[in-house]
Amino acid sequence: MNIAILDCHGGVTIPQEIRDQLNLRPGDRLAFSVSVEGGLLVQCLPRQDESAEIHPVRTLAEIDQAIASRLADEMPLRHTSWSAVSTLDDWQ
Repeated sequence: MNIAILDCHGGVTIPQEIRDQLNLRPGDRLAFSVSVEGGLLVQCLPRQDESAEIHPVRTLAEIDQAIASRLADEMPLRHTSWSAVSTLDDWQ
C-alpha cells in the first residue's frame, strides 16, 4: 500500500508508482468524491484534446483583421461614417 501525507495547503503527492501505473502527467485532472462508506474516491479525468490547444498559423493581415474586429466590438468608432474597421491602420 502506498501512503501519502496531506500537506498544510491540502496537497498530496501521488506516489510515483501510482502515477506510472495510471500514466499521470503534470496538468492531468483528478476528480475527488466521498463514497457512501466515507472513503475517498479519486477518478482520473480524460485528457483534453491537446491538438485543440494548437491554433492554426495566421497571416499578419488575418491577425490585424481579427484584432480590429475585436476592437470595433469593444470601442466606439472615431468617425460615425465608418461602418467597420478593416485593419489596425484604420485606428491610427
